[in-house]
Amino acid sequence: KLMGLQNFSIDVTLCATIFLASTTPGALGLLMVAFLGLVTDFFMPGGLAGMQMEIQVVLFLLARSVLSRLQLNRMVPLMLVIAVSSVFSLLMFLLLSVVFDRAYSYSSTILLTGLAQALATALFAPLLFRLFNLVDGRSHRNRDPGACLSDRRASRTAALPHGEMV
Repeated sequence: KLMGLQNFSIDVTLCATIFLASTTPGALGLLMVAFLGLVTDFFMPGGLAGMQMEIQVVLFLLARSVLSRLQLNRMVPLMLVIAVSSVFSLLMFLLLSVVFDRAYSYSSTILLTGLAQALATALFAPLLFRLFNLVDGRSHRNRDPGACLSDRRASRTAALPHGEMV
């Protein structure tokens, strides 16, 4: 029980969105994030269809522009980016709920739950990013460099001697 709240969780979809924004090429990442948001919408009973998909796509696009200036290989910047993204996601959820859901009624519990979720998500983000890196590393190892969905990084490093980055 945190801050008098019993029900809050870690936003794995948000962490996956930020991870994809930092590692995946634009169009492919955008499609993957849209799909993740849609799947999240299916698991939200009573929620507006497409709301999480829209939130995740907007977060992805914003994160792509911001993450080009930041490195998420350290714990503190990663946690800060996830915390800010989570609060932004909460504010977008509240805004879209007020605008599009006629049955929506604001409650301070929703705000407190969202802030607790932002804190929990930020604290567990380094662990989730390690898991995502593990899965992403295995998928890159099994990928054919000549395939149409291959990573641009793999083709650039394969052309250089000793695997140096451009």
